[in-house]
Amino acid sequence: MADETVTIHLEHAVGAPRQARRFVVSTLAEWGLTHVSDDVALLVSELVSNVVRHTDVGATMRLTRAPGHLRCSVIDAGGELPHPRHPSPTDQSGRGLLLVETIASSWGSMATAGRTEVWFEIPLH
Repeated sequence: MADETVTIHLEHAVGAPRQARRFVVSTLAEWGLTHVSDDVALLVSELVSNVVRHTDVGATMRLTRAPGHLRCSVIDAGGELPHPRHPSPTDQSGRGLLLVETIASSWGSMATAGRTEVWFEIPLH
């Protein structure tokens, strides 16, 4: 199987995480990967919510199906690298990247030329 990639542009809006989840669920259903759609939709929602909360720009989301794994990238023009926080039990936010770190097999972020990309991978076996 060759790598297959799909991309969607998400406007900077409160509804962007919902749009991203719908895109993920429908794409994974087309690819026959519904067994990972709940985890991927949750993690995508967290990454897109971070863009909405911490930038004033839209984002591009890219899903790539490769042999053995699925990679999701969320790219924005915010230019700031995210970092996992360690919230107290009473904090209302700050757990998104900890979820990504816990559920994904790997993840990372990079900033290049005024862009920030946060990505994660999920195994497909």
